[in-house]
Amino acid sequence: MRRNRIKRKIKNMEKEMQEKSKAEILEIITQHVEARIEDVFDMADKKHSMPGFESSSSVGPYKLLARASQESPVFHAVDSRTGEKCIVKFGSPKSALLPETADAIRIRLEEESKKLRRWSVCPNVVRLLDAQLDLDPPFLVLESLGINLNDKTPDNEGLSFTECLAVLRDVSAALSGIHKFGDDHGDVKPEGILMHLTTGRWTLTDPGDSDLSTDDYASEHLKGWEADILALGRTFITSYTGSIDSQLDDLMRGALEDEHPSFVRLLDRMLRDRPSIGRGGQSSRPSARRILDLVTNLLRNAG
Repeated sequence: MRRNRIKRKIKNMEKEMQEKSKAEILEIITQHVEARIEDVFDMADKKHSMPGFESSSSVGPYKLLARASQESPVFHAVDSRTGEKCIVKFGSPKSALLPETADAIRIRLEEESKKLRRWSVCPNVVRLLDAQLDLDPPFLVLESLGINLNDKTPDNEGLSFTECLAVLRDVSAALSGIHKFGDDHGDVKPEGILMHLTTGRWTLTDPGDSDLSTDDYASEHLKGWEADILALGRTFITSYTGSIDSQLDDLMRGALEDEHPSFVRLLDRMLRDRPSIGRGGQSSRPSARRILDLVTNLLRNAG
């Protein structure tokens, strides 16, 4: 009977979503997830008689704390068994403007968990600690990270060139590992790049796909690893200038080219928004490994 009530809630929510503004829809999503957490773990509490269980603030052994994102149901949390901080991530619709079934959301979380397990050997990729995909709602548990690159970057000012090179070094190392699997990240952007609290390295989170990439860092003409490289180039522009753009302005580009001509040539190739074929029929876009090598050398010389 409780499951039927949950299904009715979903249908009612989908009807409401078609009539609400984006801001209102995000609030509906949050309320829906929180309500289902309470429903489901109230049942789990009764079934398993978990001592001290608080259905309004915990999912399994994970005590939910503050929201980690205002745009999606992601929470700071603590593992009550170990006291370790972590992130609990619930699924949400691809678009706040379109309804989506619970099964579709669950499948997307399953795909993300598979990617993160596969990428666990890659440097500078967020670590998956747990995946509770059979629960309703399902959720992932990720390692806790620090500030994201977008919040670190001053608006209309940007970071120093050396700081931006460090971002490129760390993220290109992550992408190099991901691309070796024949995978792509699918949604490289400043909001998805966070500082690791232990290593101090910029760490890649939130894998996307062709339907989930962020428009400001994507091109309709590119897919796969090439789309990741374009997004990384545009991420450099955002972190260096403090503004979202597809190219550096002429004045800033000229100043950078005077000091680092090899880097500007590399950046130009990264920022091509269409497939670019070079000799031998291969892409002329630089690989993540090539970017890593050149940026590491620049940082070594700068030091």
